[in-house]
Amino acid sequence: MTSTGTTAASAAAATQASKVSPLQLHRLQVAALWDGPSSRLRVPITHQPEPAAAAKGGIAQWTWGPSRTAKAPTCSGSAIELQACLLRHCPFGAAGDLLWLRETYWTNGRPDADPQCVVVYDATPEVLLRPGQPCKPVTERDAIYPVVGDRDQNRRHLDRAGWRRHSATTMPRWCSRFTLELTALRVERLHDAIPEELAGDLLCVQHGAPARLLRERYAAAWESVYGPWTRNDWVWLLDYTSFRENVDFHLARQAA
Repeated sequence: MTSTGTTAASAAAATQASKVSPLQLHRLQVAALWDGPSSRLRVPITHQPEPAAAAKGGIAQWTWGPSRTAKAPTCSGSAIELQACLLRHCPFGAAGDLLWLRETYWTNGRPDADPQCVVVYDATPEVLLRPGQPCKPVTERDAIYPVVGDRDQNRRHLDRAGWRRHSATTMPRWCSRFTLELTALRVERLHDAIPEELAGDLLCVQHGAPARLLRERYAAAWESVYGPWTRNDWVWLLDYTSFRENVDFHLARQAA
């Protein structure tokens, strides 16, 4: 069996003990993960919970379903009851489960069919030369990138050279270069976050910034990725440990 086959077999065995799910990230979040330490991520809940028509005992009530067309809500009740119910339906799993990250990328072939396909990541200067191998940083001597750090010029160069740009939603698992291991999960409203908790958030890593400035920066970053801050979305709050390696390598290493 080849080393790649061994990795796949070991990963399959380890997967049985952990739920493994994809997570799509914006370019700003990928760059922050690549640049430095972070430990927290907020993600808007798909199909936001809605206020119920009437309060119950003076306490506001909420309803939520996995789709707008559901005949009946999956969760309902007070905010506390809603939070407990939502955690049982979290698409990312629970503490100890793994997320492999999808991001925008470029290839010089078909990533689903070409074994010689080279992958270039859009957010940061790294390249995956062959499936089953670790990523390597791009240097000034690489022919792929004419100028390291100038993302717009890199994009124009790749486009002129005939490379194909792919959306994050199409990234196959073997292309992924980041793995997050969940350590804790909870549900809250976006505005419930206190500045101390925002400091290590992947969307706005700003350790040491004044509280007021930190909240303003986070709100601006949120709007650039997810939409209006004033909407005060319900969010999944994910605490994690990050690993700069493909999830199947991570699983194989755990199983060894």
